[in-house]
Amino acid sequence: MHRCNGRIFDRKEDGDLDITDNTNLVAGLYNRKQGSYTENRIFPYAKLSELNPDLLIRARKMAANERADHPWKTMNDLELLKSAGLYLKDPQSDKEGITLAGILIFGKPELILAALPHHRTDALLRKINLDRYDDRDDIRVNLLESYERLMQFINKHLNDPFYLEGDRRISLRDKLFREVVSNLLIHREFANPFPAKLIIETDRVVTEDRKTVPDTRKTVERL
Repeated sequence: MHRCNGRIFDRKEDGDLDITDNTNLVAGLYNRKQGSYTENRIFPYAKLSELNPDLLIRARKMAANERADHPWKTMNDLELLKSAGLYLKDPQSDKEGITLAGILIFGKPELILAALPHHRTDALLRKINLDRYDDRDDIRVNLLESYERLMQFINKHLNDPFYLEGDRRISLRDKLFREVVSNLLIHREFANPFPAKLIIETDRVVTEDRKTVPDTRKTVERL
């Protein structure tokens, strides 16, 4: 990181953008340069009891459904977290503990709030009231439950057209938005307080997040 005449600049395409007075963009620049992912940050004082045990059980069942001899079936909670890279030890500081990723995936709301107070995903319906919204779900839970809430919001407000693949009916809506919602939740810079958004409009669905400069918008045309 370098300054020029006391100002901080971020390279964008063929120009340099002065981001000195935007603390979010400066933080994003530092995060990109630090050589490690925000979600690998270790929280040595976070306890296993502050994780949701039902979600850990669900993770074991899902793994076993994919592979009958999956090693998670016989692991305790700590061993499972270590196996998934969600409990790490920093060889430089000798600190060890649950990572931010582990907290965001399995944490109870109180632990998530303590670790990342700005964590939020916004689901909005904008068809009539374009300035605000017609319906909203302000989601402040772990990523697994966030995924379920977003899919429920989509199912509530989007039709599922009839479609056959061979002789079997396939839900195009679910197949498409499983990917959209997963990407929205996972591919974001969690240190940035800008909330991830899923916005259902009259003729399209838009997702937003802010990783660097500028914010990222992705559009899915109506099925």
